[in-house]
Amino acid sequence: KITFSSNGLETKTINVNTLSSAKNENIKSLEYSKKYYVEAKKELELEKTVLVKLQDNTTFEDEIIWKTYDKKELDQPYNEFLLKGKSKKYNKDVSVIVNVLSVNKVGLNTSTGIILGEKLNLPKTGNLLNDNGSIIDYDFPIEWANVNSVNTNKIGIYTLEGKINAFEKTYPIKASIRVYEKQEINGENVMKSATISQNIAKENQSDNIKSLNDGEDNFSLVNGGSNPSLWTNYNNAQKGNQDAEIYFTFATNVNSKRLELNVAEDNFAVTAPESFELYYVSNGDLQNAQWQKIEYKQTIKDPSSANKPRIIPYIFDFETKDILHLRVVIKGKKGNVTPHTRKWTSGLSEAKLYRSVTDTKLNADVLPENMTINNIKVTKMDLNGTINAKLDSFDLKVLENTKNVAITVLPKLNNQIVIILKSEDNQTINKLIVK
Repeated sequence: KITFSSNGLETKTINVNTLSSAKNENIKSLEYSKKYYVEAKKELELEKTVLVKLQDNTTFEDEIIWKTYDKKELDQPYNEFLLKGKSKKYNKDVSVIVNVLSVNKVGLNTSTGIILGEKLNLPKTGNLLNDNGSIIDYDFPIEWANVNSVNTNKIGIYTLEGKINAFEKTYPIKASIRVYEKQEINGENVMKSATISQNIAKENQSDNIKSLNDGEDNFSLVNGGSNPSLWTNYNNAQKGNQDAEIYFTFATNVNSKRLELNVAEDNFAVTAPESFELYYVSNGDLQNAQWQKIEYKQTIKDPSSANKPRIIPYIFDFETKDILHLRVVIKGKKGNVTPHTRKWTSGLSEAKLYRSVTDTKLNADVLPENMTINNIKVTKMDLNGTINAKLDSFDLKVLENTKNVAITVLPKLNNQIVIILKSEDNQTINKLIVK
């Protein structure tokens, strides 16, 4: 077991197996502080013993004999060095990494988001910063104040103040909490698992209804006979029945708010229908369905080609429905293909029903929409770079920050000001240096 600890830090442990030598084959593991954090020009207090665990799980303390090191190593901020030693009885190697810090006066501000009405879940730990803006790689416990000021039942962005106690000092830290309404987005296409049928008698059916969920958007032309790459109502249409109904049945209910149909057109008889009607039910069998009509917003996307043959994607957006059976009523174009006697026919190459899922992703943006330094807007080109500005009139303004980027401004040091930007999802950190 290796223990990560230091003065002023909460101890954290992880289990690590040690290798046994022939001489010390009875030793199972060693436990000692493996990493130290110490402020520059402060005394380093090393552990005097190591906890030795044997194969039978008995333990005992063994003295550590540390090698000498240059005390000047502790005078250099941001320094890191390796210090070695041995256990006295078993002569086992031990080593620690010493990190020399020059801790800044504030912690690294953070941000997060929660869905409207859900329980507030604040970060329990945070980071401190060296005064040059480098992040100290340790999770410090945070004490938050006025937590009840965040109204999780009201949309908005709230600021909380907290503190980190470490190195016998207190460091302020802030959290920006965005309370947002959950958004339903279109997830996976579930049509591939649907059972598909139609209201056309078997002897009058045409082409291939199973092509509607084969994963192929386009269709191919055939020189006579049935076309396996799309569904049409050609045979039935030639008998004067130019409307059609298609039914999609799912094994389990699907929450959905979008249907997409790839409408086929060719140079023979297949053309876009006059209109569509959509219906659904949430339970029962298909034969006895009590259909409920779906009101939708229709979007017709650009055709795959300016000329036929082609597909035209039709998008139907509607309020989220709990769908077990879906009924698509096709109002086909009426009349003949002038000057021929053959009648207009409807055709589809693919159908897609998208499952609705709740979008819980936090913002990944690392730059507020509108942030200025001395009245000059900061752009993405400035990230991780240097901005030239008059420090004696330094003025940072955040005019728009709906992405809830956390911003930390360090005190002026060595004729520069460091600004640290952290994304709401805590995955990206950028640094700006203002000189």
